[in-house]
This record gives sequence, C-alpha cells and structure tokens, in this order.
Amino acid sequence: MAGEPAIAVSSFAGKGPAVPLEISQQGVKRFVVGLAWGSRGHGFVEIPVPHLRDENGHYDIFYFFKLPFHLFRITVLALLRLVAPEFHRRGVTDFQTWKQGIKDAGRYDLDLSCFAFDSEMRLQCVIGPSEEVYADESRKVYHSGDDKQGSAGVGDDEQAFVETLDLSDDYAHFFFVVETDGRYSLNETPNATVRLADSRTNKNAVKHTIAPPEDSDAHGYVFCHVFRDAGSKSGWAYRDISEYVPFSTDWVKYLQQLSMRA
Repeated sequence: MAGEPAIAVSSFAGKGPAVPLEISQQGVKRFVVGLAWGSRGHGFVEIPVPHLRDENGHYDIFYFFKLPFHLFRITVLALLRLVAPEFHRRGVTDFQTWKQGIKDAGRYDLDLSCFAFDSEMRLQCVIGPSEEVYADESRKVYHSGDDKQGSAGVGDDEQAFVETLDLSDDYAHFFFVVETDGRYSLNETPNATVRLADSRTNKNAVKHTIAPPEDSDAHGYVFCHVFRDAGSKSGWAYRDISEYVPFSTDWVKYLQQLSMRA
C-alpha cells in the first residue's frame, strides 16, 4: 500500500513486521531510544501572591494584619499544586485519597534498559540506568543515566544510544524495555511515552504512549527490537513489539523466547 514502509528482509522470527530503520550515515550512525514520563503540569493550581500596593499604587494598611492568613493560604495552595496531577489522575473522593496523593506525588520512577544479543540470541551486554551498566566495553552502546521523577514533555528523561559505525558483529539484536521500580504499575504511572529515533535528525521511527489495559498489572514493557538487516539501506531494521509483562520478569529468558515467536 502506498505510503507504508517497505518490509525488511530478515530470517528473524520475532513478533511484528520488520521495518527498515532510517539512520543518518554521517558521523557514528547512531540511533536512540528515549523514555519520558511524569506530570505535564495538568491541573496545576495557580498561587497568586498578594501585593502591598494595589494597581493604583495605594497601600493596603491592613496588609500586615492579613499576612499570617496570606502565608497560610499560600502554603495550602502550594501543597495542592504539588498533588494536583495526582488529583486529576485518581479523582479526589475522600481524605484518604488526598493523603495518598501527597504521599505519591513525584515518586513514579521508570527505567529504560537495552539488551544486546548476538545472531544466535546469546546475551552480549545489558545497558541501563545503574552506574555500573551505563555503557558496554566498546562505549558504542550507552545510557544517559538514571532519572527518578520524569518531566513528561520536556524531552526524554532517559535515553539509550547505539552507535552502529564499526559496531562489533557480535551485536546483532537489541531489545529495549521499560520497567517500573516496583512501587507502582505502568497503569498508574502518568504520561509515559517511549520512542525510537535517528539520533542525528531526532526523527522518530516509532513512538508510543505506554498505556496497559486497565485490568492488567503490568510492571514491564517490551518496546521494540532493532536488528541487523542486509536488505535495508542502513543495514538495520526494527520490529514494534509493544508487549506488557508482569513484575520481576526474567528479561533475558523472556526476550530469547520472544525472538522465537512469529
């Protein structure tokens, strides 16, 4: 059909159709996977600050008598502003919900990881947000570092990069996964998105909102699989996996099994 990407030639039997990955041929020929999550500021409560003088320049002679009330009001509104995204997501129904909103605000933490395999699906390296696995030995596969709160809408919060120029032939398959820290499921984490892009142009090949079915308890998400493909111009192709998994998944075993599924 016109306008659809050509199907790449590959012997890999993984889930989803294979699509050629566009990678700029200048520089290190790098692609990136970016993850973002967190409040977009939806429902923020405005906090007007009282002025000593009005718009006509007249002083409020009772200002300092009112000051304790103003300070109390500002404190309450600031607290509401902090938990407003949680109010919007859950709905404020009772005092317990309000207290839980305060407790949960700013505590959502997602992690982006990359699992690299050879042509026989033998694990070569794992790149993630932990300091000890920021990069592989060749420094061609690396992570931007851990982000514990997210910003949703102000660029990626965590990124994983792969430089394909002179990359070892032992790296044939890359799987990119997202997982929670265990406190909340992906159903509860607000505004999470993940994308695959050409690092030089920042053009997205695919981008998804992470939104599991409401009745699921997903703590992990297999985003995509990028692999070597001689039939594509860049020598690489990708498959859009988009599969949710439970907490404490054995990622290596799971991805190896996933690679055998049609």
